[in-house]
Amino acid sequence: MFLDYISNMYVLSVIATVIGLCILYMYDKFEKKQYTNAIYMRIGILIFISCLGTVYVSRMHFFQNNTNTNAMSGGGGGTVNNINNLSSSECSMQSNDNRSYENFKTGMPTF
Repeated sequence: MFLDYISNMYVLSVIATVIGLCILYMYDKFEKKQYTNAIYMRIGILIFISCLGTVYVSRMHFFQNNTNTNAMSGGGGGTVNNINNLSSSECSMQSNDNRSYENFKTGMPTF
């Protein structure tokens, strides 16, 4: 029950805003900047809006990946071929293609 309230995106943004304003207040006291209440209010609103946007985007991305059953966690969205279904000619073509990119040109380092 308590976790449901804390995981609400507005409550998370308010908590982050309070923590951010506490850090700003400590910075103000150590550096003696003497911020006014208006500056605290502006910075608090900016922190709240940025946290709200960040939580929204992260949840939108999370739910988008969970609804797609074919999504790959490692990136690349193509289909995965089973290695047992490849013929020997396809395997030899793939190995020849990979060898052509392994030509390293080494020389004298110039540092």
